[in-house]
This record gives sequence, structure tokens and C-alpha cells, in this order.
Amino acid sequence: MNLAVAAINQSYVQPWWETGSYTMTFVLTYSILVTGIAYGGQPAVNTKFMMIKDKKQLQWSALISVVALIAGTLIFIVGIVGIVLVNNGDIPAPERADMILLTIINNMFSSHTVGLALVAIMAAVMSTASSFLLNTSTTIIKDLFSQLPNVKITIKRQLFLSRCSLIVVTIFTMLLSLDPPEMISAVGSQAFGAFCAGFAPALYLGLRWKRINSKGAIAGMVVGLTVGGILPIIDSVFLHNVLMPGWTIGGVAVVLAYVTTVVVSLMTKSEYSAIFEKNYQPPR
Repeated sequence: MNLAVAAINQSYVQPWWETGSYTMTFVLTYSILVTGIAYGGQPAVNTKFMMIKDKKQLQWSALISVVALIAGTLIFIVGIVGIVLVNNGDIPAPERADMILLTIINNMFSSHTVGLALVAIMAAVMSTASSFLLNTSTTIIKDLFSQLPNVKITIKRQLFLSRCSLIVVTIFTMLLSLDPPEMISAVGSQAFGAFCAGFAPALYLGLRWKRINSKGAIAGMVVGLTVGGILPIIDSVFLHNVLMPGWTIGGVAVVLAYVTTVVVSLMTKSEYSAIFEKNYQPPR
């Protein structure tokens, strides 16, 4: 398959491109800095760990992670197969490159197999979407509204308001998806790096480094979210990607957030953290 696709275009089998969106610096900074040392900063990921009631369940996490990594890495084979099939005339060229998987499924398998594949894809989409919608509604009510001065509401009331905000966010998202503006793609492409840069340094260092304090964590989060979240949108929408060409700004934001967290923590007074106690039990 590699020989067949290399005969079409040699660049298809290279680890990165000489120019464009997937240069060596972009691939390495994103894979190492964002995915490698900051992936746990994703709210949709770490909230899953916070929901675990028995730490014995974590014994399967390493195996599941390796299997998921192998499956996720090998998904690039679909693109290679698609290039060869289109070149040979076995399937029509998709309207967009990211439609190649559905194009292969629709043209190469029976209707029953297509139905099962589409159900699996939609299940994955719904799982991810529900997780982000839940995180959004919870953040609005519990982390923002409930923390306002002179606002005191019961747990039952918080649950009711979270459900209401969930409905509002869902409706707004559906309306936005009917005719998405151009900026949505820029926001979506940078959100992953922004979350990693904003939350991973505080989380990782908070679990492993006794010297970190709240001031360092807050400073690192501000730098990570600002550089990793706002700057890429400004660069993409208004500056036409002139900042750090060939680099992922999210990866740079991860480094700056780590450095800021460490420097501010060392420059300010240390704070006690119960998680480093030998018999520490997380609150439920």
C-alpha cells in the first residue's frame, strides 16, 4: 500500500511535509508538547478520572491507553487506502478529505455493514458531545454562577439550573451548526491546545511537585489559556497565520504555562497541600 501511494505522490509517505500545515516543527511541537506532556489538561479527560469511585479500576487504564493509542495511530491507514482507491477509480473522490472514511464505507461494504459503522461513529460523536455539553453547563452554574458574591443555592437548585443551561447551550450549538461561521473552524482547531496549555501544568505539577502554590497555578493557567486560546484565533482570523508559521501556538503555550507556573511558585510563598500526605483520601 505504501509503494502504491508513493507512486502517486512521494510526500504521502513522508512523516511530515516540507511546507504547509504539517511541517516537522508543527508535528513535533503538537505531538510532544500538546499531546505528550499536556493531554491530561483536557476537561473531558480528567473529569472521567474524577468520577472513578474505586482506584482499583485504574489497573486497566494502562492497557486501555495502549490499545487506544495503537488504534488511533493506525487510523492514518484509512487515508492511504482512500488515496489508492480514488486513484484506481474504485471509489469516487470525496467532497472533502475528512469524508474519506464514510466514502470508503459507503462504496466498499454492504448496507448492513454501513449501518453498523455509522451507528458506531455516531455513538462516538454523541459520547464526546455529551461530555463537553455536561462540562459546559456545570461550569456555567457551579464554577461561575455559584461563585458570585451573595449567591447561595442548594445542590438541588444547582442541578436544576445546570439542566436549564444544558438545554440553552444545546439549542445554541445546534443553531450555530446550521450555518457555522468561518471562525468556528479556527476555534475548534485551537481549543484542544488551549485546554491542554491552560490546565495541564497546574494539574500535573500539582500532583507531583510540593512547591507549587495557588498563585503559580493561576498564573500558569492565565498564560496558557491566553496564549493557547486567544492568540491562535487572532492569528488565524485576523493575521492570516503570520505568527510562528510552521509551529503550533498551543505547544508554545504549554511551555510558557509550565515555566510561568514554576517561576511564580518559586517567587511566592509555599502552601500546604494535603495530597502529599501518606494516607490522603480524595474528597467525595
